[in-house]
Amino acid sequence: MAFSPDGSQFVSDGRDRYIQLWDRHTGTSTSDVLLADDGGFRGRDKNIIDMTYSPCGRWINFIVLNKAVRLWDIQQAKQEQVIERPAKDMDDNVRCVAFSPTGLQFGMGYSYGPVCLFDLGTRRLVKFTRIAEDTVRGLVYAPNGQELTIGTSTAIYL
Repeated sequence: MAFSPDGSQFVSDGRDRYIQLWDRHTGTSTSDVLLADDGGFRGRDKNIIDMTYSPCGRWINFIVLNKAVRLWDIQQAKQEQVIERPAKDMDDNVRCVAFSPTGLQFGMGYSYGPVCLFDLGTRRLVKFTRIAEDTVRGLVYAPNGQELTIGTSTAIYL
């Protein structure tokens, strides 16, 4: 689950093939978003492992275990993009995702150490690096958006 930046709503992975948007104040579902059923994705089979709102509240990123990050436009209730593995020979799962404070970029952390940065303006990967041969467990941008802290199973990288 994830809260919107203004705290008025949150998103959860609900019934099979749906994510649900909720009104925080009333506790009622405001909409169900049907997920694309590609790659064997099933919303209730515990395939969604992380989700986060953009700082402006327009987009939600969520990770599914079929090695993709999905970018959803909440206002238009549609999937805008699926970000697949950055390298064809890469067999890593995406483990975490974080938007920069400006909302213009987000980072993706993978099993076995890769970290990728994705630019929302160009809709392209702008950086790919392998930090260590360790699972990336968390990403946190500094408030200025210029630095990314990376947490793995055994270390923290600044």
